[in-house]
Amino acid sequence: MPRTWCLFAGLIFAFVAPLRAQIDIEVAVDLSAPRTPISPLIFGFNHDLAGWQKATLRRWGGNSTETYNWVNNCSNSGNDYLQANSRWLARHMPAARRGEPAAVLTAFHEESVRRGVPSIVTLPLMGYVAADDLGPVLPGEAPPSRRWKRVVLEKGAPLSDQPDPSLDTVYLDEEVAYLTRKFGPAEGPTGIRFWALGNEPGLWAETHPLAQREPMKCREYVERAIAAARVVKRIDPTAQVVGFTAFGISEYARFHRAPDWETLRRERGYHWFVDYFLDEFARASAADGRRLLDVLALNYYGEDELERHGGLLGVMQSPRTLWDPGFREASWVGEVMANFTPIIPRVRDSVARYYPDTKIGFTEYDFALPDAYPGGVAMADTLGIFIDQGVFLAAAWPRVGHDLMTQAPARYAVAAHRLYRDFDGRGGTFGDLLLTATSSDTASLSAHASLDSHTGCVHLVLLGKTLHATDNVTVTLKGAGTDFRKVRAWGFDGATPQLQELSSVESIDGNRFVYTLPRQTSVHLVIEPAPAVGGPGRE
Repeated sequence: MPRTWCLFAGLIFAFVAPLRAQIDIEVAVDLSAPRTPISPLIFGFNHDLAGWQKATLRRWGGNSTETYNWVNNCSNSGNDYLQANSRWLARHMPAARRGEPAAVLTAFHEESVRRGVPSIVTLPLMGYVAADDLGPVLPGEAPPSRRWKRVVLEKGAPLSDQPDPSLDTVYLDEEVAYLTRKFGPAEGPTGIRFWALGNEPGLWAETHPLAQREPMKCREYVERAIAAARVVKRIDPTAQVVGFTAFGISEYARFHRAPDWETLRRERGYHWFVDYFLDEFARASAADGRRLLDVLALNYYGEDELERHGGLLGVMQSPRTLWDPGFREASWVGEVMANFTPIIPRVRDSVARYYPDTKIGFTEYDFALPDAYPGGVAMADTLGIFIDQGVFLAAAWPRVGHDLMTQAPARYAVAAHRLYRDFDGRGGTFGDLLLTATSSDTASLSAHASLDSHTGCVHLVLLGKTLHATDNVTVTLKGAGTDFRKVRAWGFDGATPQLQELSSVESIDGNRFVYTLPRQTSVHLVIEPAPAVGGPGRE
């Protein structure tokens, strides 16, 4: 009997032990390397989420903005909802204001000014905007028809603050001039700082099949985008132009289904459409004697199939497609688009070759499960990757449900931003100077570090990507030149997206300490320097 019981107990232990597994991970933070400033504009959003008012950038974009008529505040929903013309974008405004020119944009940017953050405003480049708010547009009413207004880039006549709504055309330069006069130039305290060249142009034939019946050609879009950039720079030379807000990797690579891409690629020897876009803007800028594109902007969404094929772990791993050359995600991107990943280093190479000093931005991004721990980790890791890779601006768009009339919660997506922007509930933020942090087990733990130039504290974000194992993380501060004494921690976990203060490390020996990270836990560590020895009054 005792022998049988021992065997039984051994079997139990064999099955239970893995559930209590521990992983030893080394994290090294290098304080000796050059410390580059971190752009604060990567913590932006496309729409305001309940309970979160600390976005550093607000973008006015999305499918409906591509058909927004600034004269009457109407837009067309395209395939998002019945091809309907409406005042959906003005739905939260008082009825009396909906007839004012650019009332939607005015209200949006006034809120940005109130918060003290810049706006990105999308310009409609597809060619047609909504003429009315009379509901669904039938196939027989595709443009040109009375249900649409044609967009003309330049009026060729004096620009008015009271545009004529009876005209069949809407003028882009008049829109930019109206808002610039209203708010002042971009370099001023209230001006619109960024203008975006349309929204996901490679998808127009799918999102707005009535207005764009065939896939947009590469040449046609780029020529139109350059012309629009010239309009912006002529009216406000201090404004920054953002483009091309591509929807995903197939648009980065070949402008989605553009019929002229393969010919262009063979003739010019480009690797992907990003090269062509940058090259054409560089040539146009050289001809004009001024920069026409300031920020190369992409949209990036984790693939829906990641959750099916890779499970919860696949969702947490997926941001590595942005930076890790040895990673292949569990989706079609990992299988057939490997020549275009990792994305950000590829983009940097293209910028260096074709249009140096162009900044990089992500005007939309998100991953699956924004209201669950894996989605929060993916969002927080992406923010850390943007910091590490020197991204200039970013605006999250958590997928909070496909029903336009409701919003599902995105509490973990907000928790990810709070981990960097308000980790202690008192406005505590990640540092302002980049430090290099390396994890010995990237699949289990991501690490992102910074230095606060004012306090001397090192900030280290550790993102646990294991579902069951505890991480024993040994942190080493290399090349510090100073001693650190204490670690405080705040974080969220799989049980709650609410950030809480967690266990601290009361003493550090030789700038090296161990932090135990329970399963499904992500933390922001604040590593405090020891008081300086000596000072006034000491010999």
